[in-house]
Amino acid sequence: MPLCFVRRGALAPLGATAADLPAATAAALGEVLPLLGCGEEAASLAFAAMAANRRLAPAAAAALAAIARDEAQHDALLKGLLAALPAPADPEPVLAAAQAMHVSLGRTLITGRLARVAGLDSAVCLILARVLRRLPAASDTARVLRRIHADEARHVAIAGNIAAGMGVMTALKDEAAHARALLVAVIGHVGAAFDGLGVEPDRLRRDLARLPAGLFAA
Repeated sequence: MPLCFVRRGALAPLGATAADLPAATAAALGEVLPLLGCGEEAASLAFAAMAANRRLAPAAAAALAAIARDEAQHDALLKGLLAALPAPADPEPVLAAAQAMHVSLGRTLITGRLARVAGLDSAVCLILARVLRRLPAASDTARVLRRIHADEARHVAIAGNIAAGMGVMTALKDEAAHARALLVAVIGHVGAAFDGLGVEPDRLRRDLARLPAGLFAA
């Protein structure tokens, strides 16, 4: 069942167990993961669309198509986790806000879209790193999120590198900062859940508002 975006050929949820998490942690994670899951659905569609763009060199197109497949796997992994976690009390506000954000971020040319996606994926890396600090390292949930974190870091490097070869650095940074600013606003819907995970939401939002160094290293 899609969270935000219907995708043809979407993978079935991959099995996972959250039984090894403390109850309060599982409940908080159940509130946060729909936001990330919506992002994985959007990312799978975005990378597939960008891979089909004729402006791209064949190697770049192939790299983006591979990322789209990774994002589809992430979507299935997160849906597997969500099936094992307590259902969020009211996911509609955060999902509606996230869906609107991703739709608006897709309304640009490919260079801007690459920059925005690199900005968002780097933000996801930061969020996952903060959440992982608060999870039992040996848990299945942490194992899944570590895999996604490693993949997303690689995606950031690839998308940022391709964007750097196509656009002006100042404009790329502006696009990435715009994407992260929109995400900061959406995170306000689940600030209490981040707090429940031991991730201080105000500090998280401040850190997300700053672009990481070397985001568009060519």
